[in-house]
Amino acid sequence: MQSADAAALVDAYLDALAAHDYERIRAMLCSERFRYESPIACCDGADDYLNYLMMTAGILRSIERLHVFADGGDV
Repeated sequence: MQSADAAALVDAYLDALAAHDYERIRAMLCSERFRYESPIACCDGADDYLNYLMMTAGILRSIERLHVFADGGDV
């Protein structure tokens, strides 16, 4: 994946997350071999992650991007 494509995907994901648009978020997540890990949660599968997002959405007020660095598919 090109850096610009990867950065655009991350921007679209963060926009959907800020808008609490779970249908759009789910469309961006891979259905196979998806795993999410953070200091407070671990989800095996995109649907489990989406359920976690919906459960914790109330604490998200906004997303502020300060710097975006892209190197190939890493953003």
